Amino acid sequence: VVQLSGVTEFTSNSKISAFFSRFSGQFCFPASTNHGHYRRKYCHGSPTADVTPLLLVLDAQIILMAKSKMRHIPLRDFFTGYKQFNLKKNEIIGGVQITKNAETGYKTFYKKVGSRKALTIAKVALAGLKNSEEYKLAVGSLNEYPRRLSKIEEYLASTNTPESVKLEELLKQEITPISDMRSDKDYRFQVCLNLLLEFIQI
Repeated sequence: VVQLSGVTEFTSNSKISAFFSRFSGQFCFPASTNHGHYRRKYCHGSPTADVTPLLLVLDAQIILMAKSKMRHIPLRDFFTGYKQFNLKKNEIIGGVQITKNAETGYKTFYKKVGSRKALTIAKVALAGLKNSEEYKLAVGSLNEYPRRLSKIEEYLASTNTPESVKLEELLKQEITPISDMRSDKDYRFQVCLNLLLEFIQI
């Protein structure tokens, strides 16, 4: 298991996670790629946290520390609402753990859509892993917090010929995009659907 406390070193070590390393340049401007910047991205629970979808599909675990004990919970269970967390009053976040080579045996996908990629907040971000038996998908900027697309994962695993109409129907159940100064909700939905279809083709 790898602790994601030294993120700069982590992303430069392809033996740990080639998937994470390959796409790390899209997370933030290189000058601000430091431990604190990455930690803020998932600790603050921002819907636009571009690193969190990758951590979600890698089945990352959050390390929660208290004065006398420590516990681990799946990152997907850490968020409970907009900037709300499965966190006790006496706990702090100690780090994130990812199993070494968690993506081994999977085809990998990550795309962040924004005005200037790494320099901007994501309008839409989608991360995915897949093999012949399993699909893992997570999105950012499309709900009150980054999350896995469980219904779509189950559907894709159950069929060899996914239908775009069915995918669109399920996606409407899984995401709740909003319109803001950066983008329109209909645009966000369509971009996410396009990325999903692109992921299926890899």
